[in-house]
This record gives sequence, structure tokens and C-alpha cells, in this order.
Amino acid sequence: MASPYTLPQVAALVRIAQARLELGVSMLEYVDTIRHLASAIQAAESPSVADIALEALEITITAPCPDVREREQFVIQVITVIQRWYTRIGEAQFALLRSLSGELGLEGAIRGRELEASSDEHSEWAALRGKRIGMYSLQESALRRAAKVVS
Repeated sequence: MASPYTLPQVAALVRIAQARLELGVSMLEYVDTIRHLASAIQAAESPSVADIALEALEITITAPCPDVREREQFVIQVITVIQRWYTRIGEAQFALLRSLSGELGLEGAIRGRELEASSDEHSEWAALRGKRIGMYSLQESALRRAAKVVS
């Protein structure tokens, strides 16, 4: 059975949800929105949904859910989707997942694959060690997370 959502549709839904939540909604509307997001992410049935799912997790940080249990459930659902495709997900995506879930207090929810950072000599970021790099983003939180991954 084909997924009811294409990846571009899921990405658009994430952007719409972000705009809606940043404008402010009631708790019930917020919960409905993140439940709909979780459903769309789970239905995508593609490892390419990982970046979109990580962007959706970012929303729960920048526009926090008034219902902590619902937010935790959403994070667990996103972690489950990403772990389902673990053989096709890059270390950078897992590093971001660790960082986001840590910020949300759910770092212990990541299981199944050894997700600890690679040793220095095997890390794709090792080539940058000792070098200065410049990064630019309109989202300060994204820069902090990128700095954690690179360092």
C-alpha cells in the first residue's frame, strides 16, 4: 500500500506546522498538530524522511509543547522512525538526533544501534580538528548544535 504522504508533502506540513505553532495555538491545537506531524512522518516509509523528522523535532524545541507527555511521545515516535532506517542514516543525522533528544531530556530513548560518537580517527569531522571554520545561520540554536557535532 502506498504512503498517503510524499516527502515534499511531509516537508511542507512541517513548515506549515512550524509557522502555526510559532504564531501560537491552544494546547489542544498544538497536540493535534504534533500528532498529525508524527503520523505523516511515520507514513513516509523512506529513509529520506530523516532530515524532515529532525526538522520537526527542532520545532518542539523552538515552540515547546505545553503538554510534556505529548512532546515526549512525539520525540519517541521520531526516534523510532529514524532507527528503523539506521543503516541508511548518516552519523551526522544521528549526532543531531542525540543532540535534539538530549535537549528534550530523552537521550535514553535512543536504542538499537551504538550511537556514541565515532572515535576521533574514524570521525568524518576529524579532518576539521584544530582548524577554524565559519558557520552562518539565522537560527542560533542550529549553530550551537552544529558546533557540538563538529567539535
